Formats: sequence, C-alpha cells, structure tokens
Amino acid sequence: MGGAIQLVTRQVTSQIHNRANISYGSFDTRKVSLYRSQSFAKHDIGYLALFNYTESDGDFDFLDDNGTRFNTRDDEMLIPLATPNPFSDLQYTAALPRGPRILVSSVKDFGALDGGIEAIDPTTVDVGFVLAETAANGNITFFEVVSATQAYAIVGLVDGSFTNALVQFNPSTGELISTLATGLPFTLNVAINNAGELYVGPVDTVSPTPGVLIFDTVSAQEITTEPVSVGALPPGWIVMVEEPQVALTAHQSGTGTGVVSAVPVGLGDPSGTHNFPVDTEVTLTAVPAAASRFVGWQGESCTGTGTCTVTMNQEKAVTAVFDGAQ
Repeated sequence: MGGAIQLVTRQVTSQIHNRANISYGSFDTRKVSLYRSQSFAKHDIGYLALFNYTESDGDFDFLDDNGTRFNTRDDEMLIPLATPNPFSDLQYTAALPRGPRILVSSVKDFGALDGGIEAIDPTTVDVGFVLAETAANGNITFFEVVSATQAYAIVGLVDGSFTNALVQFNPSTGELISTLATGLPFTLNVAINNAGELYVGPVDTVSPTPGVLIFDTVSAQEITTEPVSVGALPPGWIVMVEEPQVALTAHQSGTGTGVVSAVPVGLGDPSGTHNFPVDTEVTLTAVPAAASRFVGWQGESCTGTGTCTVTMNQEKAVTAVFDGAQ
C-alpha cells in the first residue's frame, strides 16, 4: 500500500501563489491537489496550474484517467486565464445556476478597467467573468460569494483617490446591485462567518488605528458603527475559527414555479442557499405552485418526484424542475 508522487511544473514568474490540499482515509482514497498561479506582475498572459492525483489501497496498480500507469504529466492542467495577474485566492462555488465554478480575481493593470472575477468551469475549463471591472468601475481584489444572486467584492477605485469600495453584485448575471461603503483606505481582505456576517479589513493599515468593518449579508447593511480596532500591528488575513459548514443551493428551472424547502431548515426562495454543518443530512421537498407541477430533480443523484436527501460532505447544488399547467 501507499506510494509517492512528485509534481513539477515550469515557473511562470518569480512571484506566484501556491496552495495545496491533501485528503486521506484508510481503506479509501488519498487525493493530492495543488495549484500555482502567477501574480502581482505585468505579463501578457496569466496562468492557473492545477494538479490532481488520487490513489487507493489495494494490491493493484493505480491507473490514470487515460487507463495508463501514472506518469508525472498525465494529470496536469494548465488553464490560461482571460486576463493576467490573478490577485485573490481560488474559491469554489456550486451556487451558480450554470454549475460549479472555480473563481479568482484577475486585476491585470492597476488603474485600468481590464480585469474582473473569472469563473473557470472545472469540467470544460472554459473561462468567463462573473463580474467585470468595467461593471464594478474599479480593480477587483477580494470577493465572497454568498449565493447564486448575492456576492461582495472589494474594489480599488480608479478615480485617483487611492481608496476602496465594498460592492454587492449578482454573480449569476454579473450586475452590480449596490455600493455598501466607499472611501475605504487600503483594505486587506474579506471573510464571511456562518452567521452570514461579512468582515472587511483590516482597513487603513497605515494609520495608528486600523480596524475591521462588519456587514450583515441578509440586510446588506453595516453592523459596526465604527471600525473594530485590531491594534497598531494589524493581522494580515481574516480567518474564521468556527464549526466548518458547506453550502447547499436549490435552483429552479422549467416553465412553472414552486418552492423548495429543506429539513432541518428552509430554502424558500427560487435560488435558495443555506450553510449546513459538515455531514448533515438534508431532506429537500419540492412543492409546486397552484398552476404548476413538479417534474423531478436534477443533480446530486436525486431522482423522481419524491423527497431528496443530500449528505453535506461538500458544497452541493440541486435543481427542482417545475412545468406550467398544461
């Protein structure tokens, strides 16, 4: 049992981001995933390099996805981004109606509106924007996706003020919804907790009193009346230390309408998203409107017209199909 693997890729630039994820379980599978992306420098193209390797216990040779013995280049994937200079960490979301996407903000040139938040289809590796800098009217650095219709981003304004704005946008349509705060000094990042509170900052890190702003993502309003002080030497990153949760999104499609509810908690709106503790079993029920009928489920192995039970071991999405009255 066991084995070793070495993954190597050519360096695109001396300034890069590296991330790694390792999953392990006895008598199960072991998976290693890594990515490397170029950042912070002007280049004609940006790159996002993804690596995946999986092996299982057993007295047999592990084969790659093409049916051959493992080789160091078989499972590499080099995805050219639409714009260079990826700035943020990667985020994975299953909330969008077009299916799961890997998201990353690419700034390209600071001071110019030529980047945005790029969405990578992990199946087809197609790349597109969920929010362009032309729509946000600034350089997008950090972001958080809450649901299929609600997301937030830090935007560096290009009006010569050298300040930032916090904006709310629809990640499914790429439309700007509102601006929650403007005139923010240098802002490091954003993070969201299980209660749906968005932490922004630390802001104004060059002043003697940097702080963190907190916003309610349900009402899209600021909770804090003034920045929460983080001391003269502010932390460089906000990390939420709490019970891990994963998001379940219930989409609707078809010519009819209805409501999808969930036990232990409801998902009432047409594209409802709710976070659940890891390994929670959630039972979904689709109820058609008076002039509609429920046709069935799509996604997460849900079939038929009965209830659908989903185990929340990762972020997931299901679609309830409703037809209008015949």
